[in-house]
Amino acid sequence: MRDLEYRAWNGKGYIFFTIDHNCLNGLTEIDEYIGRKDTNGQKIFENDFVEIRDLKTGAIFRGVVKLKNSSFCVETETGSMYRWMDYEVAVLDNKLNKN
Repeated sequence: MRDLEYRAWNGKGYIFFTIDHNCLNGLTEIDEYIGRKDTNGQKIFENDFVEIRDLKTGAIFRGVVKLKNSSFCVETETGSMYRWMDYEVAVLDNKLNKN
């Protein structure tokens, strides 16, 4: 079983941790590491804003990493959902940093 890694915003910056319930005080949102890295080797977390490229057609989509029906996927602005198979993924930014 993989280690569960999380990222949390504390109002000033991110802190990264593995699950330990003692460190959750004062955190407003916790994003889970999904167990995958993007094309640049960067860890992908829940709520990351990503770009995905369909390896078959070359089509490019952007969206936010979400947990839906017990699996992680990318949700686009149109509400379309994309699973990881047949896609190349690159993290662009984190949704929490967007103003």
